[in-house]
Amino acid sequence: MILGTYREMPGLRLDVAEAARLFGLRATTCKVVLNALVHEGTLRRTDDGQYVIA
Repeated sequence: MILGTYREMPGLRLDVAEAARLFGLRATTCKVVLNALVHEGTLRRTDDGQYVIA
């Protein structure tokens, strides 16, 4: 679901709190998932703490 949303909206920039609300997850769970996607190279984390498509 998270990857599909980012692919549908390539300019999407979300911080953990925004992503958690959008995806209906707790912030800690969302942070773990987003960081895993960064680790595998699918997303990247910007200097201001937002997650964007890699």
